[in-house]
Amino acid sequence: MAHATPAEAATLLGDAYIRQLKAQCAIWPRGVVPADFHAPLRSSVPTLILEGQFDPVTPPRYGTEVLKGLGDARMLIAAGQGHNVIGAGCMPRLVKRFIEKPEPQKLDAKCLAQLKPTAPFLDYNGAAP
Repeated sequence: MAHATPAEAATLLGDAYIRQLKAQCAIWPRGVVPADFHAPLRSSVPTLILEGQFDPVTPPRYGTEVLKGLGDARMLIAAGQGHNVIGAGCMPRLVKRFIEKPEPQKLDAKCLAQLKPTAPFLDYNGAAP
């Protein structure tokens, strides 16, 4: 397994995460990528897209692109949040309501306006208290 490059090791979180990902990739099953793998997603299934305003992994612009191919979908952007917003503020309740009644356009998401920005991760253990 290759070691982290000096540039990777010099990041805020150091090279621990990079080393972990490289170890996982070394044993991850591989297969043939289907020809339509990069084709835009198309669906009429009720869908709720959850985005963090400052998500560096899957930023809101990605959700906007996915939304174009969905016939019954809504995107919720959690202000001041990064990646993985499903547990932020009232988001768990919104997801529960959506699962119980999958009508994305009727979902009352005003509670998201009450979200406070999440503290940044300063080390590999997550956000500081």
